[in-house]
Amino acid sequence: MTSTIHERVRAGTLAGFAACVRSLRGDPEVVFRLAGLDSKLLAAPQEWISFRSVLKAYGIASRMLAEPAFGIKMAKFCDLSFLGPLLLYARHAKDLKSALGDLSRFLAIQNTAFRLCVEPAESSGIVTVQLPAKLRAEADHWIELTLLQTHRTMNEVAGQRLPVVRVLMRHAPLRPLASYTATFGADTRFEQPVDGLQFDHGVLGLSMPHPDAQVHDFMERYLSERVPTGVDDLIAASHAIMETLIPASQAKLEVVAEHLRLHPRTFQRRLQALGYSFSEVLDEKRRQMAERLLRQGELTLTHVALCLGYAEQSAFNHAFERWHGVPPSRWLGR
Repeated sequence: MTSTIHERVRAGTLAGFAACVRSLRGDPEVVFRLAGLDSKLLAAPQEWISFRSVLKAYGIASRMLAEPAFGIKMAKFCDLSFLGPLLLYARHAKDLKSALGDLSRFLAIQNTAFRLCVEPAESSGIVTVQLPAKLRAEADHWIELTLLQTHRTMNEVAGQRLPVVRVLMRHAPLRPLASYTATFGADTRFEQPVDGLQFDHGVLGLSMPHPDAQVHDFMERYLSERVPTGVDDLIAASHAIMETLIPASQAKLEVVAEHLRLHPRTFQRRLQALGYSFSEVLDEKRRQMAERLLRQGELTLTHVALCLGYAEQSAFNHAFERWHGVPPSRWLGR
């Protein structure tokens, strides 16, 4: 079974949105209404709202105000406070790559659809911002803001400004290329296979300036207790954890449950109460990862199979045909 996961985000993600719209001589209430957002809910930062509606609000504001740089304009009106305890947790990781993994693991507390991943590239590393394809189609302005915020977050966690080698975006440029260079301070390329920030290889291995294992462990327990347990959130949190466990062939029920600070039987019971089995949740995550790895085109089919925890490529081929009705080689050429 392929699950359809409803994407939600905390209302606090729109902090500064109304002020930004007003600064551009617009009416935020009109934007919220057209996007299907209830302004009463926006007054409570911890309320869950539709992430799709948030993305629509960005697009509507850009069109109504004739401002192609709306996402970047938003950066002046929002800070990193939406991360809350996640930022403290990441600061006490052992190195920057681990800190990014920590952030991604618990992002479901704030946003059930958004993921950060670190992907190796030749002589460098790429920090990618990942959304489901159906949301990415509406997310150009949000992506531009989020890439900028991701860089700010990394600078804050590392305690220094980290030079970006290249900025990558899936969409076509929304404004002159020179404005992107001025914003990001780096070469920006469009219509790329990923949305991300590329850094020199050594950057992601930087040690944290003041790591504290005790603080890190305490914050991990604190955040684990706050991982939401609704249908969207429990599955999203499980998928975030599986992202790193699947390539290591460790995505077992007991291991995922331990990361969620749940007894395996409790974890299984909660999934069953929501109409899911652990194997279905794992299967869906493998499908998502398979599609991403195949689109990137950097690995052979054998290596993709290994990254997904399959001992043989034939097992991967069988699973892929079950998902899509065709083998991966034909799916790539569709």
